[in-house]
Amino acid sequence: MFKMKSVLGTVAAATVILALSACGATDAEGGGEGDIAQPLKMGVINNFPPFEYVEDGELTGFDIELVNAILDAEGLEGEWVVMGFDGLIPALQSGQIDLAVSDISVNEERKAVVDFSDPYYNDGQAIAVKAGSDIQSLEDLAGKTIVSTQGTSGNVAAQKVADEYGATVQTLASSDALYLAVTSGQADALVIDTSAIQYRIATDGESPSIEMLGDPIESAPTAIAIPKGNDALVERLNAGLKKIKDDGTYDELRAKYLPES
Repeated sequence: MFKMKSVLGTVAAATVILALSACGATDAEGGGEGDIAQPLKMGVINNFPPFEYVEDGELTGFDIELVNAILDAEGLEGEWVVMGFDGLIPALQSGQIDLAVSDISVNEERKAVVDFSDPYYNDGQAIAVKAGSDIQSLEDLAGKTIVSTQGTSGNVAAQKVADEYGATVQTLASSDALYLAVTSGQADALVIDTSAIQYRIATDGESPSIEMLGDPIESAPTAIAIPKGNDALVERLNAGLKKIKDDGTYDELRAKYLPES
């Protein structure tokens, strides 16, 4: 069950907090189970379907339902803190949030500053262009503009492609802005998670607005990010993830949100 609460500056980038009351969790603010302080503050973006997005005024998506199920399995309580993707890791480092999800790829740079749960999905980066574009290969990107989202693995991948094939990278604030830039002709290509492109094409129906350029350009595991040293929370999240995989909940969520994977 979700409740809407206001946010008063504890995380500058946050716009709303959505409270989750998990089964068996305490209702007391700041309560905890064992050495885990609750409610857990859980950082997330809200505009990256199918992983996290707002529908009928409620935060939903694969990541949202996955973490809710993990907390429910472990009898933990949490509240969602909506913020920008590039603010998630800094918020973990400063202790403003207790965990973060948003299809976060595990890489060495991030592992140096935060810890991760066991991986729960394997995603990658891919390039998309406007449907019917003359761009049919990576070589065709020479002299073109590629857009990507600030602070993401896609931004790093876009720069690699641009350096190799002579393109220019423009960084935008959100995935919605990427699609708009490409479909309106302001940019020639975008780099984003493969699953996000597949979802966009599937939801466009018979007249997709974009098409994938070749195969994905890289792949990486996705996991829940946690501040360095919180081994107790990592253990509980991993235990909950195992439980929902064993009871079939994970497979149900994956079929619901990621049928193309």
